[in-house]
Amino acid sequence: MNEIPENAFKNMTTNQKIEYIFDYYKFHIGVVLLILAIIIYIMHGIITHKDSTINITVSNLYLDTETETLITDSFLKSQNIDTNKNKAEIYSIAVTKEDNAGAEYTYASHMKLMTMITAEQIDVILMDKNSYELFSSEGYLSDLRDYISDDTLFTDGKTDHIILPASKYFKEAGTDDIYLAVAANTPHKEISTAFIEYLLSSIAENPAQ
Repeated sequence: MNEIPENAFKNMTTNQKIEYIFDYYKFHIGVVLLILAIIIYIMHGIITHKDSTINITVSNLYLDTETETLITDSFLKSQNIDTNKNKAEIYSIAVTKEDNAGAEYTYASHMKLMTMITAEQIDVILMDKNSYELFSSEGYLSDLRDYISDDTLFTDGKTDHIILPASKYFKEAGTDDIYLAVAANTPHKEISTAFIEYLLSSIAENPAQ
């Protein structure tokens, strides 16, 4: 569009001026709006960013809202950790076996686990028996004697997991036996220990009804 003389622009109505400016400068306006949107997006990310204090992986289990709150915000508050700047992250994964393949797990399940472990995105793990068998057989789990002093919690001769007592918090989980373990390469050992103590205490106070 060619630029019009200044006197012609002055004689335009307000609507004509707006239409002319938009038509002539629409590319420039678009660039400015895009830059503003990017700046706002970056600033929003900076302002709302929260550090991950602990990563909780939930495998083959369903947790209702009350239980998710218990193991995230309520746990952080129990440790006097500011929930405005920190978060407890929950990752939900599904571990499935290949049909008619015994203990062979799907490639996708295995690769997702490997990726998360390599990235140190797993601290505490809550899972069903099938998930535990995979984690344990691959050597993904810590010796919980480094986290738990009560040997009576190890009921089957293995110390890489415990089975949580029945609790109202897991009544909708989809299985009666909830296995708890800690990833062998967790970068958050102290907070994982505190989490286990907190969860066992909460379960003791709220047994299955």
